[in-house]
Amino acid sequence: MKKRKRILTALAVSIAMLGQTCLVSAEGMNAQPVQTETVVAAETSSENTVEIGKSTTQDTLAGTEAQDNSGQAEEPPAVSEEEKSELAQQEEQQSYNIQVKGICLLNKGAYCEVGADYVSDDPNVEFKWMQYDVTAGQWTDVTKWNKSNWAAWKPAKSGDYWIYVEAKTTDGKTASSVYGYHFDGVQVSLNGICVIDRGTNYDIGVNYKSNDPGLKFQWKIYDLKKQEWKLIQKPVSGNWTTWKPEEAGDYWIYVEAIDSDGGVTSEVMGFRFSGLKLELNGICTVENKGQVDMGVAYKTNDSDVQFHWNLYDLSTQKWSAISNWNKGNWASWQPKKSGDYWLYVEAKTRDGQVKNQVMGYRVGKASIKSFQVSPESPGWTDKSVTLKGTYKDLIGEVGMSRFLVYDGKSWMEVGRNEESVKWQPSATGSYLLCYEIDDEKGQAIEQSFKGYSVETPYVNISGIYVHDDGNMQYSMAVSSKTNDRETVYRWMYYDVSNGTWHEISGWSNSTSTKWKAPKEGAYWLHVEARLHNGKVKDYTMGYTVQSYPLDMSVMMARANLYSSSTGYLLLVNRSTHKVGIFQGWQGNWKCIQYWDCSDGAPSTPTVEGTFRVGSKGYYFDSGSARCYWYTQFYGNYLFHSVLYYKNGTLMDGRLGMALSHGCVRLNINNAKWIYDNIPVGSTVCVYH
Repeated sequence: MKKRKRILTALAVSIAMLGQTCLVSAEGMNAQPVQTETVVAAETSSENTVEIGKSTTQDTLAGTEAQDNSGQAEEPPAVSEEEKSELAQQEEQQSYNIQVKGICLLNKGAYCEVGADYVSDDPNVEFKWMQYDVTAGQWTDVTKWNKSNWAAWKPAKSGDYWIYVEAKTTDGKTASSVYGYHFDGVQVSLNGICVIDRGTNYDIGVNYKSNDPGLKFQWKIYDLKKQEWKLIQKPVSGNWTTWKPEEAGDYWIYVEAIDSDGGVTSEVMGFRFSGLKLELNGICTVENKGQVDMGVAYKTNDSDVQFHWNLYDLSTQKWSAISNWNKGNWASWQPKKSGDYWLYVEAKTRDGQVKNQVMGYRVGKASIKSFQVSPESPGWTDKSVTLKGTYKDLIGEVGMSRFLVYDGKSWMEVGRNEESVKWQPSATGSYLLCYEIDDEKGQAIEQSFKGYSVETPYVNISGIYVHDDGNMQYSMAVSSKTNDRETVYRWMYYDVSNGTWHEISGWSNSTSTKWKAPKEGAYWLHVEARLHNGKVKDYTMGYTVQSYPLDMSVMMARANLYSSSTGYLLLVNRSTHKVGIFQGWQGNWKCIQYWDCSDGAPSTPTVEGTFRVGSKGYYFDSGSARCYWYTQFYGNYLFHSVLYYKNGTLMDGRLGMALSHGCVRLNINNAKWIYDNIPVGSTVCVYH
């Protein structure tokens, strides 16, 4: 009777949980429970008040910080062979514990995945799953005994069930859990058919909702005129297909959704295909030399549309044909005179439908389309300049085109009736360049002008910028000013230790390069700039290469991701227990200090994130411990010295490990350096 009450109680609890979503992951079902404690950040304690300078604050150091850590661990005693034998016998007779804490159920539509959350010190626990059909009043095995705490459960029908799991240890101890669940089975609902006109065909799809990932769709068309069914898509997983009706008429579009159990759900809609369609969407014109190309944009489901073009002259009020009926939607027209016209196009489908479009068009007088000079100003006396011009003349009005150059004293013709010419400047100075089109009588129709400067090329180098990328790799850029677009640069370095030159990169138009130093030591960095005429300017600077440990190089690379409102940036790496101090700006931080620290212990870790330096102070006390030169960066999280007694003697000077209650401990000199040098508002980044 008591056993029956326990089962009914467990069932009541399980049924109360129905409808709630189980968020326990499959991998997490084996995880041992972790007991957590609420930890106050920074070196915290609620028992003592401390003095900070002349003010009194709440003590932020836990009592454990004041413990004397000077004791040494004792050597463990040796174990005899007899004792080892006794230990082995005890292990063979070991008694295991098992506890099933609950069941997780994941609804997969046609079936469910069930898992047991359990705690045991036995690595070989076995599980058995059973189901109880509440309607039929019958128990059924889901699985036999096995070592997996997960199982796939597929009830034969929808209804109310108990899902029951029993866990068994190697020494025979058992534990169980039960969960009430209503199984809906496969659910499929079709919520309408969508038809999208793609021009020459239709895309048809069905809106559906289902919990069955194995659902498939089959499509059919019924021709009401012919009273015939046609299969257009065999069962596939996609809910879309394509249909190309052959003639106008009324149809039924029919879809079947076939689920994993073989069940069929269907949807149907009526559809009328109106037959061939044609739509004209505007006329486009492109002027070429002596003619106008014109085309019409159109949309149709007929592949045999034909077009013909006509022209109406508004000055003479007469129509004329441009082209006869053909399948091309483009035609060409050669106007004979300027004036206003109508361009008219007709399009016709194979069943006789006709659509038309018209647009007004003005044929103007000749005009300049473009005037280009290459290279752009400035130019040089040792290189020619290309002048290129084009004009529009649909009616043959232009009699001559020419290029002219004015040097401040007189005009000089440098070419005529050509699209481009070469001009060779003979002296430096300012010039006016002209492109002109004239009529048959030599009268100017239009002119286009451009100013142009001919100069002496130069390049001035003012310095070399070097950025340390870490691991003895450097990014370098030259600060230079030049008027020569063809200036190229070459980089070299000189090894002072052996007196040899080496090339970093060959001639290129890039003002920057990358350099991998071969070793630590003193070098000369050398850059040369060569103008297009071969003249070379150079610049050399001394540079000392220093290598850094890998962890420091990684921190230096990370630093350049951050900005700071001051010229300083502080990084704390919890994995390596290091503090880095950087000076500069984002993308150009230089590491100026790199120290060991002791950050928060695993149970009281230092807060991670990006913060700002806040308040500072000389010292604070916690119990018998005293910490000097503190700098706050978030809440009660501080940089401060290692622990001292109040008489000034060292209590705990350990560094390079995780042992504080959240603060970052430093050598007292380093803590004072931060106190003295780092401005309030500087960025602090803590990471691992």
